[in-house]
Amino acid sequence: MPVTGVYGLPGRGKSLWMLQWGLKLANKYQLRVVTNFQLNPIQLAYYLKINNFKWLLDNMPNGVFYYVSSNKNFAQFLQIPNAVILLDEMGLYAPSCQSWTLPAEAHNAVANNRKRLQHIIFAAQYPTQVHSSIHKICSEIIYAEGVVVWSDKLRNDSLMFKDVHLFKPAEFDVWYNNPRLRKNPIKSMVLAEKHWKGVISAEDAQTFRVYDSFLLLEKQDEKVIADQKFGYQPFVIYPDSNKELSIDQIAAEGYSFSELDQKLDEFYESDRKKRKAIYEASSNNPFTAWKIIGEVPIDGIHPFQSHLIKLWRWMPATSYKGLVKLDMAISKEFKTWSKFDDEMKKSYKMAFRLFLSFIFCVVGFLISGFLPRHPFIFFGSYLLAFYLPTRIFK
Repeated sequence: MPVTGVYGLPGRGKSLWMLQWGLKLANKYQLRVVTNFQLNPIQLAYYLKINNFKWLLDNMPNGVFYYVSSNKNFAQFLQIPNAVILLDEMGLYAPSCQSWTLPAEAHNAVANNRKRLQHIIFAAQYPTQVHSSIHKICSEIIYAEGVVVWSDKLRNDSLMFKDVHLFKPAEFDVWYNNPRLRKNPIKSMVLAEKHWKGVISAEDAQTFRVYDSFLLLEKQDEKVIADQKFGYQPFVIYPDSNKELSIDQIAAEGYSFSELDQKLDEFYESDRKKRKAIYEASSNNPFTAWKIIGEVPIDGIHPFQSHLIKLWRWMPATSYKGLVKLDMAISKEFKTWSKFDDEMKKSYKMAFRLFLSFIFCVVGFLISGFLPRHPFIFFGSYLLAFYLPTRIFK
């Protein structure tokens, strides 16, 4: 599994693209998602729905989304296997100016991410902000340089136009270190493998609702949405045995979550101070994390979802409310449809086929009037009028 670096100046869309890219990979390869920032559970579920990410949405109630506090050590993020790991503000964990902030167990964890089936995606403002041992193992690099304008509502810069490039590391170094190349759109297109440009779409508007990138990482713990029915719940992760204890199991042993969290942090810090060689380093100590679990309180993916994805990605953010209403209306109709028995469904299908056949017959009659009069044209048009409805309503 590769390591992906996402770079860009503040507000240019790197956090937005990191989240979208990570969720796409997690659904494609059926991996868990680990973040150092909080996700809004309901908005996340709706994002998965509109993008037709069926595996993630179906497994969401079982706990495939983990939040590990940014106050934890970098190595602890890499102890959850089979996962896409999203780390915002990577310069806080592995800054290039302070080599001691990346202990031996962190080097060990990064080196073994492929064996743990992990895909690491981190975001930073520029390459030299990140420790060289992390930047140099990137297999792909994404650079975001969107256009921003001042927003009185946000009291901050607002992303209006996205401009994202995907590079291989060698081509990125050539492009990034040469200001003339970066200003040349033709050479940029040649060096980069892929490009994404356009106004902020309705899908992007939904992504902003999933992750509030304006909130400080160190303040994320104060905003965790804990909910017994659907939301974040605390767990203790045991990397060695791949075991996880819930808050109820912790309470049954006579501990509160805050007490246990403090004890585990103290144990980890004392263990970290021990001088270790890299080949001896292993951070397999238990640590605390949060998981999104519970029954998802939104309608599931409907059959037209895959066809609506293009609308979500092409329509501007101003059309967001209209697309939500359209999606909710379609979901409601399919929910009603699923309650019908087989006989009722057959009768409705037959009625739709007859109605559509009538429309096609009228259209065929009008078109055939402008074409040369030939029996094959006449019979062909009316044959299609009765054949197409059977293919549309199966």
